[in-house]
Amino acid sequence: SSLEEAYQAASFMGSDDELVEKVKHSHSADEAQRIAYANRDKQRKDWNEVKVGIMEELLRLKIEQNPYVKKKLLQTEDYLIVEDSPKDSFWGWGPNRDGENQLGKLWMKLREEIRNENIEIHSSNHPLLDAGPTGSLRRIQRQCRCQGNRFRPYQGLVRLAYYTVWG
Repeated sequence: SSLEEAYQAASFMGSDDELVEKVKHSHSADEAQRIAYANRDKQRKDWNEVKVGIMEELLRLKIEQNPYVKKKLLQTEDYLIVEDSPKDSFWGWGPNRDGENQLGKLWMKLREEIRNENIEIHSSNHPLLDAGPTGSLRRIQRQCRCQGNRFRPYQGLVRLAYYTVWG
């Protein structure tokens, strides 16, 4: 039901199809993250090299599927977007507020592309969209979002509300 579930499932694409399915059928983003962390040794070998690109593509899909997210992203104008996580120095700014903020950087990059009308959301040739026998990221995200009666179009999809926007 979330981008987090799709992202964590992607970390096992091509290396452990059973874990891909387990993460896809998790009941929350938190559960998906716990499954992935408990099985880090089974992640695809190139995960550290491809994870930012995968997150970028999932954010593109999120913007495509949720006009509200696109609207809110554009409302941030030229402000700095920071993933407000005191625990994560890679995706967020970490405990000392000097982290890499990769997630904030991706949001700002996509915001600029939208403004310049250069965003390629429907890119069918992207190598990350067709990775392995478990299916594409598009299909995994769609399946994660629409499991039975758990369809929640915005909840957990890396809502901009979790970000700190600095002017």
